[in-house]
Amino acid sequence: MKKIINWFRQYGYYYKYVFITLILAAVLLTVGLVSCLSKTDYDLTVILSGDFFIYDTEIYAYENVLKEYIDDWNGDGEVNVQVMGLSTSSGNSKLDFTYNQRFQAEVMTGEVLLFITDAGKYDLLAEADGVADVSRLLPDGYPESRYFSFSGSAVARKVRDEYKKLCGDTEPPTPEQSGLRMYMRTAAEDADENPEYLEKYERVSELFRIIAAE
Repeated sequence: MKKIINWFRQYGYYYKYVFITLILAAVLLTVGLVSCLSKTDYDLTVILSGDFFIYDTEIYAYENVLKEYIDDWNGDGEVNVQVMGLSTSSGNSKLDFTYNQRFQAEVMTGEVLLFITDAGKYDLLAEADGVADVSRLLPDGYPESRYFSFSGSAVARKVRDEYKKLCGDTEPPTPEQSGLRMYMRTAAEDADENPEYLEKYERVSELFRIIAAE
């Protein structure tokens, strides 16, 4: 028994760094697997951003309302909507800078197709030719535009009512978010070569049409 204990001590002494590396690798692998298994696969992601403060309850209200407009697009048996609230008027300059950078990063990746923002964020994307022509998705007689006036729309009123329901009949801090615009980013250059992306783009386009028509 003593020989076995000594053998383990010697083995551990010479290979302790190997053991440490293996343990760390196992921990990282476990964390990665848990993260992948628990990660929500969203059917739709929307960016809500602008020079106004965004409360978590507002985000929940947007998500709850937008769920009513879509189906299980990814086929996982659930309908999940993610609204990314990127406020650039939080009162914290560092946080505002971070959210500004996050907005630009999301625009660069091209993964998010639907935006609800103020005029400033719209102009930022439009100047970079990142806003799609949605004329075909707007109701007949709607002024030619690359965006839909979200404020005062039926879906904006639903968001307000949902917020009041969540907060005990309290009015949202900025009722119907005055001046908000809803628009889509331009399709990726290789959209025609990517059937999955093209299907997603068409689904979001149809969602845009339905919301604008209400």
